[in-house]
Amino acid sequence: MAAALAQSLIVSLLLTLALEELFALVWGLRGRDLKLVFLINLLTNPLAVSAHFALCRLWGLPEIPVVPVIESLVVLTEGVCCRSLGEKIRHPWAFALAVNLFSYGTGVLLQAIL
Repeated sequence: MAAALAQSLIVSLLLTLALEELFALVWGLRGRDLKLVFLINLLTNPLAVSAHFALCRLWGLPEIPVVPVIESLVVLTEGVCCRSLGEKIRHPWAFALAVNLFSYGTGVLLQAIL
């Protein structure tokens, strides 16, 4: 079980970092704001993956209510960080929502085809 969590943490973090940095570049973020997105994901991704693992795999809760709650908390956290710490992030709340929809959706799509 620990190996499954470790693999999930590593794959999810690497994929999230790559996707969200790419999205941030397309959004127009540069310099310090790109570093901020990277650091935010180092904080939120392992917590989200661990919470999902604990709630769904260990406790057996259904994914339908768990995933939206976790992802909403991630968007909220990232939006607060982008708004308060970002230098030139246009529409930080929209960015936080869009970047997470993109990375989560891409992850779901990749799981479906792999």
